[in-house]
This record gives sequence, structure tokens and C-alpha cells, in this order.
Amino acid sequence: MKKKIQWKAKMYIAAPLKEVWEYIKNLANIPLFHPRVDNVEFISGKTTREEGVTYKCNITKGSQKGWCIEETVEVIENQKITTKIPNDSWGISSLFKHFETEVYFTRVNECSTIVELITYYKTVSIKSKLINLIGKQKMKRQALDMLKTMKRLIEDQYQKFKIQSSIHLD
Repeated sequence: MKKKIQWKAKMYIAAPLKEVWEYIKNLANIPLFHPRVDNVEFISGKTTREEGVTYKCNITKGSQKGWCIEETVEVIENQKITTKIPNDSWGISSLFKHFETEVYFTRVNECSTIVELITYYKTVSIKSKLINLIGKQKMKRQALDMLKTMKRLIEDQYQKFKIQSSIHLD
């Protein structure tokens, strides 16, 4: 099955690949960088992204209250993480088949990384095609907001680490 790209979002982060990778790999960080997720339940009992790990993102406030189950289906260390949404309370998993997001990590230099999200899914009905016309731009905007928050948090964390490391070296 050929996957159809629905949208992409990309962000430059002024931090080393290792720092970015470790931050994003940690599922406990999702509520910190995802503007709508309030908490994460670790269904598989693991707090890091590994193949087969399943977790539930809960949104408890606002007009889009609900949840989604996400499963990590592929991890290539320091390069790529792929997740899918097998179930949710909004109907995404029934409206859009094979909903998957690939997150690519590209080392720019020793102190910077590019993170790119590519989301694929298949529209299966006229209703899903109509919803997709409006919804995919909204999903892309939300992904960019998430990446902006992630960028700020990772860069702040990395700057504090650099400052602490330089203090200990003196």
C-alpha cells in the first residue's frame, strides 16, 4: 500500500541530535510540549518510545476533550520514530484509515537538529474527504504549535545544561 502524505511540519532546534532525540523519546514529556494533552497513561508500562509501546494521550479541557491511543510501530535510533493511532474518542481512527506519523531527526551540525513530522492516512468515505479538506490544515497548525513549544523547551533545557557544564569546568 502506497502511503499518501497528508501534511508535513518541520522545525529547526538549536540543540544536539542526542538531546532532541532523548527529549522526544520520553513519553512523559508529551504533556509539556503538546499544547492540548493534559496527561499520558503508559498502557504498556513503559515511558519511552520503543517498538510496540502503547500509550494514551488525554485531553481533559476545552471543546476537544477526549483521548487517543498511540502505538510506536518503528524506532530507528536517532533517525526516526513512527506512531499510529489505532483508537480514539473523536473518530479519527474510523474516519481516516492507517493514520500514521513519522518523525524524522536530522543532525545539522553538533549543536542543531531538524525535526520533521510527516503524517499519512487514507480517507475512506465522502465524509472523511470533506472533513480532511478542513481538518488537515488545522492538524498541521497544531503540529507546528507543538513543534514550537518543543523547540523552546529543548533549547531552554540545552542552554541550562551548557551553562551548568561550563560552571563545573572552571
